[in-house]
Amino acid sequence: MGFMYITGGEKKGHKIFTRSGDLSTRPTPSIMREALFNMIDVRDKLFMDGFSGFGTVGLEALSRGAKSVVFVEMDKKNIEIIKRNLVKLSLLEKSIVIRKDILLSIEQLKGREPFDYIFLGPPYKNLNILKSLVPKIFEILKKGGDLILQYPKNEELYDFSKFDIMLVNEKKYGSNRLLFYRIKGR
Repeated sequence: MGFMYITGGEKKGHKIFTRSGDLSTRPTPSIMREALFNMIDVRDKLFMDGFSGFGTVGLEALSRGAKSVVFVEMDKKNIEIIKRNLVKLSLLEKSIVIRKDILLSIEQLKGREPFDYIFLGPPYKNLNILKSLVPKIFEILKKGGDLILQYPKNEELYDFSKFDIMLVNEKKYGSNRLLFYRIKGR
């Protein structure tokens, strides 16, 4: 078992569990998480951590005052780690953990209050899923809400403009970048 630390908020400095030697999951680096949450204010907001992995981004959002976080992850072992961290940090009551394909989870989440922020850190080997996922994700995002993608720095971006989805901000961190998308005119 490996670990990382929460970078800010109420639980700053607390250890969170990860899996050592797991090459299939790429946790969002601490410097990138800290930068992300310095750019957005999640206090009392609804947040979704899609492709959650170990849940580091969602846990960070909760530590920084998010009203609630929905974690969406397929891997059973990662789900167990997310739940273990939520219990350890006493954050379970502010969380929903869904073990389901992210495209299918959108249908499940349509009936609830829309999210203020949706963070997606897809596996870099499966970026093609974004072509169908990004237009659908706006069905569960509030007007004026941000879709934030963790994306490889040297990979070409998809053009979502035909869906009126515009890139509004981009920040680079090492071999990664954060991309902020909004619906045009919303």
